[in-house]
Amino acid sequence: MKNNGQFLLGTGKEQKEKMKKRVKFMSLLLAGCLCLQCTGMVSFAKSETSGNQLWFDFQTPPDSSKTRPLWFWNTELDEMTPEKVRELVRESYQQSGYNGFGILPNWISQYLSDNYFELYEAALDEGSKYGMQFSLYDENGFPSYNAGGLLEENYPELTTKRLDKFEQDASNGEKVYLSLPEGKLMGAVAMNMDTMERIDISDQATIVDPPPFSPDTQPLGVSASSTYSVTSGYEASKAVDGELSTRWNAESLSGGGEYLQINFGEEKTFDSVKVYEDKLEELHRTKDYSIQYWDIAENRWKTVATGTKITDQGATHSFEPVTAQLVRLYIRNITQDSASISEFQIFNGNQQLEVPPTPLVPEKAGYSASSVYEIEAGYEADKAFDGDMTTRWNAAARGTAPQWLEISFGEVRNVNKAVLYEDLDRITSFHLQYWNGDSWVDCATGSTIGSAGLTLNFDSVQTTKMRLLMDGLNGMSPTIWEMELYDGNTKIQINEDQQQPESSHLEYTVPDGSWKVMAFMCVKDGNNGMDYLDADSVRAFIDITYEEYYSRFQKYFENGTITSAFYDEPTFWPWPGTTPYGAEGARLWTPEYNKAYEETFNGESPVLNYPALWYEIGKDTDEARNKLQYVRTELFAENYIGQIADWCDDHGIDLMGHMLLEEWVNPVGLHGDLMKVFKDQQIPGVDVIGSYGYTQEAYKIISSSANNWDKGVVMSESFGAMGENMDKNILHKSSMDQYAKGVNMIIPHAIWYDNINHVDAPPELSYRNERYREELPIYNNYMGRLNTMLQDGRHVADIAMLYPIDYLESSFIFNGDANNPSDADYMRVGETLSLTARRDFTYLHPDIIDERCSVDGDTFHLENETNYEDYKVFVIPGTKVISLSNLEKIKDFYDNGGKVIATTQLPYRGIEDSENEQVISIIKEMFQVDPVTGQSLASSTGEYTKNTNAAGGTAYFIQTGFETKLQTVLDDALPTYDVEIDQVPAISGGNLSYIHKVKDNQDIYFIAIPVILL
Repeated sequence: MKNNGQFLLGTGKEQKEKMKKRVKFMSLLLAGCLCLQCTGMVSFAKSETSGNQLWFDFQTPPDSSKTRPLWFWNTELDEMTPEKVRELVRESYQQSGYNGFGILPNWISQYLSDNYFELYEAALDEGSKYGMQFSLYDENGFPSYNAGGLLEENYPELTTKRLDKFEQDASNGEKVYLSLPEGKLMGAVAMNMDTMERIDISDQATIVDPPPFSPDTQPLGVSASSTYSVTSGYEASKAVDGELSTRWNAESLSGGGEYLQINFGEEKTFDSVKVYEDKLEELHRTKDYSIQYWDIAENRWKTVATGTKITDQGATHSFEPVTAQLVRLYIRNITQDSASISEFQIFNGNQQLEVPPTPLVPEKAGYSASSVYEIEAGYEADKAFDGDMTTRWNAAARGTAPQWLEISFGEVRNVNKAVLYEDLDRITSFHLQYWNGDSWVDCATGSTIGSAGLTLNFDSVQTTKMRLLMDGLNGMSPTIWEMELYDGNTKIQINEDQQQPESSHLEYTVPDGSWKVMAFMCVKDGNNGMDYLDADSVRAFIDITYEEYYSRFQKYFENGTITSAFYDEPTFWPWPGTTPYGAEGARLWTPEYNKAYEETFNGESPVLNYPALWYEIGKDTDEARNKLQYVRTELFAENYIGQIADWCDDHGIDLMGHMLLEEWVNPVGLHGDLMKVFKDQQIPGVDVIGSYGYTQEAYKIISSSANNWDKGVVMSESFGAMGENMDKNILHKSSMDQYAKGVNMIIPHAIWYDNINHVDAPPELSYRNERYREELPIYNNYMGRLNTMLQDGRHVADIAMLYPIDYLESSFIFNGDANNPSDADYMRVGETLSLTARRDFTYLHPDIIDERCSVDGDTFHLENETNYEDYKVFVIPGTKVISLSNLEKIKDFYDNGGKVIATTQLPYRGIEDSENEQVISIIKEMFQVDPVTGQSLASSTGEYTKNTNAAGGTAYFIQTGFETKLQTVLDDALPTYDVEIDQVPAISGGNLSYIHKVKDNQDIYFIAIPVILL
């Protein structure tokens, strides 16, 4: 017995009753089968079909209903031809049954160039001959972030920002001084650590705006966007020292968007450039770069030459003479890890221009360290320079090598001797280093130091700062009593009186008590892509990409060839790769955040809430975190996704795409709110990658988002990285599972231009792959049928479940962790409903419950124009926090006879502290359980508690083991469900699930059986 996605098609109550009987009978029938293999066949039942267009399209799926895979252009443009592009389009249509593509340029050089668009148009033109439909994939590689490096190149001020915290503890009238970096002050707060009192001290901060960009504000000589920091020896100066054996290297995993810059100190005329990479082939990483100079008249960088290949043989670029003070090598795209250049040489005729040495520029006098012991105060860096052998600097409690201790003199000094005193004998290797204006240079090295003191004599060096680098430790956490530096026999003291340019800082004297003084700055993160929260940054991305496609291919938008756009994996979370993105610590923020917060909450300032992003702040913690994260999600959903969706709508196409790591329990650090981010997106999406069943717990979240906001289509990018030997049956099995959970558009991952070389994340799903060649037309015909029946229409389910985003937001802090609450079981409850109890459901977002839901007797109603749903059971998954307005509506449902089931943890906190008592009171009344302790208020010895009111409303609480108890409770709650699949035998190798939809006034039941039944 083969296949199996079963369809039943019919109308009216009689068909529903027949369907219920059919499903129960089918369960018994399948129990007798020894095995059930997954192929592409579909069986069906039908009622009246004469003249039924839906039935006709099901029998003979139109081309427009078939899949459109991602097509990786994984070959450099110079090696591609229009003829092969056309061949792949044509043969994919004729042999595989595909109906279009999303063309994905795979980190190619010359992105958005004329050559690129000529090849792109060849694909569109050939596809239009067959009525194929294309999706505009909006990035060079992935994620959707930096427009192939063009965003930073053209709009450096609009790139990613993050929120940083600067703090110091003080007590009883102590004065605090915090030095602040370049950026925008979001607020400053003093918090009493005993009472949690918070004072807005933002007016105590002095913020100095940086000077506008000009050649005179840039470092003299050579500098770089970043430098490899794991070990020394890769500074920018190494690219202008005349030695091919040395090299500059950008920071590890920094990706593209890096540069080397030369400031001649005065205008110079030049007409050629030579660039070299290292002799090691693995360091030939540059694949797309520009030579640029700063045009003072136009106040911008202008490009005089571009290239795609350097190597150790070098690349020479000649051009018409230009005169400028600044010139740079801008490396837009690399093959791996980080940019690396051996020599960057500038010529005027045959004469190489000399690069001025980088001068020693004194910094602010003071002391610093790689880390400081955090368990108690008194071990700061300055303790190693106070001349007191009873005080010492200590690194962080778990600080491992390398660690460093630094002194900045505030002026240029000569140094020829150091005396070091160590405690606890933990250092096994060290370097005493001086700063030469460009890099740290050793002036002495050694192994042990000891408490008796170690004197180091060396040739006199001229410098502005010195440091002790400890790269070998016996255990952890080195500690230094004193670090003394000498000019001859004179001990050097820092020049605290040196006049320094005024810099941003916060000064505050704390009241009596124990206080934490904090300043919150929005600073540039260093990654070179969009500020997803800023409308101007996203608009710049649209101008570079979307508008360019439209200006060239307007006719293909208008004739139905380009029908959608596709974005890929945006996130707040820091993620490495060819294009590193996100923000450090997931703290992605934007300078205009406070304004958006005030507009959202009727003029309320967010400043006093900022500490809650790191700490508990007392009774206001939940409210503060919910509000702060709510606004961040709104900015992301509206300024990024919403703005692009609006552009798509204005240009007659739909927007699709998906987030990163949808399977995480707590999405707040990734993208805020996995349901709400899609509220404006025409086609919400999910990534199905890695292996069969991976991310399956997220399918219902994305399809529920579509149901909540009345969207008819839900896409998934499927099969990527499942391996070149992926069983062809996975095509059907995974698709059935997804469609039974509400997905109804598959974007196969993928085919490649070159299916032999540079194929990442296989399988290659094309007619050229013998493993899938014969299966693909069968699969596409099957998917055409699924799409015909299950796209659009109305979803039917008896059960609603709260999406507990309020709890997830209140649980998230900026500590570098995902912050998944152990009792947040909503995904596991969802899987139990879908795959064990086999009762379909819809997650309801708290906003939707407030705005679009009503109670009518014992029915909880979702009021959408198309996808309206009526629920008889409401599930509250494990949560400590719930919106009071949500709970009051659920209570109304219960009071009128509705059935409510809660699992694991009952809520006992509202979003605001003032709501807590009401929440606890309502929960106690409904469940007869104390939500704080979990103790039953009535005598109960069963596996769950049950409380019934006079109207027939029933509230159940399953404190433990819902996986085995939920179906029993469901059966007790309602006598009959819309669909019941009973007596299912043991399942191996897949799932058994279903979906019920109403389309064209016809009930459609899809029962997915891609399993082996034992």
